[in-house]
Amino acid sequence: MIYRLKISLIIFLLALGACANPPTPAPTRAPSPTAIPATLTSTRVVTSTPPNTLTPTRIAPTATRAPTLAPTIAPTIASSGWSPRTLLVGSTRAYLLLGDRDAHFFGSQKMRLLTSDDLGDTWRAFTSDLPVEPTCLANINLDYATRDALYASTCRGIFRWGENKWTRISEQATTQVVITYGKPNQVWAIVAPDKDGPVIRSDDGGKTWRGASTGLVHFNGLANLGIDPRDAKTLYGIIMPKYGGSYLRRAFVDNQWHTMPTPLNNAQIDIGMTIVGATGDLYVTANAYPQGWQLWRTRNPNVSDVNAVVWEKVSGFESEDWATVLASGAHAQGLALFVKMSPSNCNSADAKCDPYILRSLDGGKTWKRLVIR
Repeated sequence: MIYRLKISLIIFLLALGACANPPTPAPTRAPSPTAIPATLTSTRVVTSTPPNTLTPTRIAPTATRAPTLAPTIAPTIASSGWSPRTLLVGSTRAYLLLGDRDAHFFGSQKMRLLTSDDLGDTWRAFTSDLPVEPTCLANINLDYATRDALYASTCRGIFRWGENKWTRISEQATTQVVITYGKPNQVWAIVAPDKDGPVIRSDDGGKTWRGASTGLVHFNGLANLGIDPRDAKTLYGIIMPKYGGSYLRRAFVDNQWHTMPTPLNNAQIDIGMTIVGATGDLYVTANAYPQGWQLWRTRNPNVSDVNAVVWEKVSGFESEDWATVLASGAHAQGLALFVKMSPSNCNSADAKCDPYILRSLDGGKTWKRLVIR
């Protein structure tokens, strides 16, 4: 009898302890945004109706086949905890900025800049250290008209790479810059909304700036910025996500911004985008729940009537992972496209939870997972 009483007492005490100290569920991690944009913490959950309503987007159906993923070896990045922040594809060279997986625009404790001359098949370290410490570096961008003309957006100004060194060309802190093709003195940048932003412009290479956000509807700033390289008259922006509706914006230079429709009747899109230099086609990824993330493009993003923009599906990803457009570039066999995939529902420090890069050399028909070492 005494033995049974002891057993009962032990069971009672264990149950009491479990009630007093219930297990704490492991936090879930939403994929960090790219640029910055691979460039400020943003919420990706659609929570309410947007303040503005758009005419439903006209969708042009196209026949597509699901992408095939080539087998690769793991891990895809040398050590765990890294995430592709920015991928730039120039005429002869690609640049990849890696940062902390869970950091956003600033605050990354580590950074690596890699280069590739074969569209990502092999990578090597950049020839120089970065211009500032990782916690101060927001993004790296490229003047696509000039080989190796890199621009670093930092908390201490804008730095330019040239003649094998970094030189500060502006004291303006930015999270992203865009250089007008063929006009290196015309620079567009993203700054905090209370700093004449979120979009500012310089016509003298960064010496002086003026606001360029007329009519721009946003919630807490801009996450990504791009300019059409063919005519330099059309700007595209993706605002920091907060509510439902379109996050995509467009402006003609020296005119005001307008809200631009997104695929699937203004479905949620990621903050990544790419503009194809040869055609001006604009690519984004959209969340086609419950089918998952999809890659979409519009061939007429600069049509005068913003509601006449037509979207067509390019690829659907056979995965629950979050898809972010990174870059595009010319290739002998067609258009090269790069997408970052961020594992969903993953909160482990294991390398299997790190984002990875998919590359297509045929315009999105088939995909290969890149190995980055």
